[in-house]
Amino acid sequence: MARVKWDSRYDVHRPPSLASVDADGCGLLHVHGWTADRSEVVVVGVRLPEKEVPAPTATFDLARESATASVEAQVYDAPQRRFDFCSDVRVSEVGSIEPEVWRAVAGTMTVELSPPGVRARHPSMRRANITLTNLVLSNAAGMTIRVTRPVTLSAIVGLMW
Repeated sequence: MARVKWDSRYDVHRPPSLASVDADGCGLLHVHGWTADRSEVVVVGVRLPEKEVPAPTATFDLARESATASVEAQVYDAPQRRFDFCSDVRVSEVGSIEPEVWRAVAGTMTVELSPPGVRARHPSMRRANITLTNLVLSNAAGMTIRVTRPVTLSAIVGLMW
């Protein structure tokens, strides 16, 4: 956070870089990772039936399983101090405009979950390692980009039962 140039401004309509430097997560399963300048975030979600115990490894075809798995990149016009994806309360930066949203229309998402217990005080917590390959993203204007390199995210997630 100390290295972020908070007065920077960016083109909100630029294609996302998907160059996340850190990630956070919650529930089972939501992970979001942000860029060093905090002007982009990639958001990954997997919806499991209530109380279903997830397999340690699962692969999703993002072109076919949109009701189960979702990937989107949000591109902002300025650095974001916080990403409220794991909260019911959203706080917008004063004077900021809505981010450009790029949704996955093709590609593969592989999710690897560690066994529960990665944090002693919260035994239901586990590490989620996510790899996105052959990713194709599209925005509301119909622009499409193909990401040729794998995109990886890793975060601690937990159960909400």
